[in-house]
Amino acid sequence: MDRAQIITQGLCVMGFCNGEELGALVDLVKGAPPQNSLVEIGVWFGRTLTVFGLAAHEGQLVVGIDPFTPGIPGGTTFGPATYQQVRTTLDFSHLQDVVLLPAASQSIARFWGAPISVLFLDGDHSSFGVWQDITGWQEFVVPGGCVIFHDYTHPSWPGVKEVVDKWHAAVGDKWSLMGQFAFLRAYRRKT
Repeated sequence: MDRAQIITQGLCVMGFCNGEELGALVDLVKGAPPQNSLVEIGVWFGRTLTVFGLAAHEGQLVVGIDPFTPGIPGGTTFGPATYQQVRTTLDFSHLQDVVLLPAASQSIARFWGAPISVLFLDGDHSSFGVWQDITGWQEFVVPGGCVIFHDYTHPSWPGVKEVVDKWHAAVGDKWSLMGQFAFLRAYRRKT
């Protein structure tokens, strides 16, 4: 499936990432080390997880992590999708191998051990939640891999930019800015 087809299929799934952002995600997934996992934190209805699954390299592990619980601090007022809604979306796109973990990202990070090529953070948008996600997961991203933050400059989520800037100031010697694509901000791990 080519880039345009992946974007089109992604846009058929409910979500907030626009076509520009989905295109950037496709490019970042395709350009990352193919032998390691792709991890998304904050799945909602599965738009970007579908794009990850379609853009992944053959045999690459794709994992979506979301508690699928209403009332998560920093969550949207739209409420979460159910696990089964997302699983149905993925199955419709022939992505039966995409793994969904219905739990808080911090709980999974404590037990995670697999190297990650692409880490997409779009979960709890509170300052505390973003900080917990990046500090809990960054160690698993391999050199040459990337971390992508959604809603970096979104006016509804000023805490995201604040935390990302604070994080990058502290670890900038290990991470280089790849670019910004609408509300996405991406960094590549140097070492």
